Amino acid sequence: MYVMEMCPKLTVSECQSSDWVVGFDVNGDGRFSDPITLLDDTVAFDVNGDAIVDSLDKEKDIKAYQLGQAIIAAYGSNVAGADNILTNNNTTTELDWTTKFPTSTDKSIRDRLGSGDTGDKQALVAADRRYPRRVAFARDNANNLVQVSSSPEIYKPMGVNCPLDTTGTTYANNGCAYATSSLVEGTHYGKKGSSALWFRTTTSTSNPSNNASYGNSESLFYYSPIDANADGIPDLNGQPLLVPVLQIHDANNTSSIRGDGSTQTEFRDRWIQQPNADTIYNATFVLGNSPSRSDETSAGFQNFVRFSENWNNRTAKISGSFIQLKRSSFATGPISPIFAAKSSTNASTTVNDTTANLSLFDYALDTYPSPNGSGLLPFYNAPTNRSWGFDVGLLSEQPDLFAQRFTLPPAGRPNEYFREVGSR
Repeated sequence: MYVMEMCPKLTVSECQSSDWVVGFDVNGDGRFSDPITLLDDTVAFDVNGDAIVDSLDKEKDIKAYQLGQAIIAAYGSNVAGADNILTNNNTTTELDWTTKFPTSTDKSIRDRLGSGDTGDKQALVAADRRYPRRVAFARDNANNLVQVSSSPEIYKPMGVNCPLDTTGTTYANNGCAYATSSLVEGTHYGKKGSSALWFRTTTSTSNPSNNASYGNSESLFYYSPIDANADGIPDLNGQPLLVPVLQIHDANNTSSIRGDGSTQTEFRDRWIQQPNADTIYNATFVLGNSPSRSDETSAGFQNFVRFSENWNNRTAKISGSFIQLKRSSFATGPISPIFAAKSSTNASTTVNDTTANLSLFDYALDTYPSPNGSGLLPFYNAPTNRSWGFDVGLLSEQPDLFAQRFTLPPAGRPNEYFREVGSR
């Protein structure tokens, strides 16, 4: 798990580098401001950097580099010891982030995080949960990243239980170190936790942008911040780009993701309702169809009636008629959003080369995990058995109000043609 920081603006495009804050509930009252008077709680150290400790120093304005300082202020003494580095790993535990303090009925470090973390801790104040959040990295008081190396680009994510500087001035002592040898929880990666956001990790010992993996006992994989001023150097006031792992990538595993072209029935069986039994319909379908492109799988008549449920291993028998009246007004996209020619493409393992695959984050997954069309079709699961046919009983039915909606009465007498067939 990793500490998150928040920008208190409605859209992330409005956020400047100085807007991102971690926030910390120093006094443990569970809020940053009084909901009536809007007087923010103050802290006993210089938060805003004006070299004065006064009423302008607010809990909600605490930044990532001040987190260790805020924890010591809340604890009441320097639990970090003489080195002023709060340490929690498999050999040293000075104040675990899940330990409540000052008493067992109070709150832990994780409970006090204003912007929450990537685990099950949301922003502390409910009204703040509408704001943009991101994973915090170690920075200085000018909002620039702590750069361990410029070639390759190496930075320090703020992991839960990873070291923290308690002075607020030794910025390089904050965050998880990039692994170059045996990895340790609380040193090289954040504390493990359930229900946490999942990000790509790396097995590389030289470059965090290489050797993508997905284990929870590895350092974070990330790309360098963008170069907004085009000077050829990543902007240190920017944000390293993490790669999220979503359920769309894997619905079953926790330490790896499926391979391209593999099938996982969890997407179908857990996400979509299933009918209890085979079903018979007597109906007339008047629909619009979805056009197909020349290089994709055609929908065909068998997919003319669209099903929103999971009909795997079920039979739908339709006795009626099927009328294609127009192009679809609702289902305007193609039935196959992926071209067959792209289904076997593999992503690069070292470069974010989106021209070689269909993924914004350079995933090698160019197909859906559904068994439809070898992964070219998404989560549409039509009946395994489609017994469709014309209902001859319709021939004896009189035109009704429904039929009047898509037919027009003749404007004149019909043209009748006769052919006389002679015999010998």
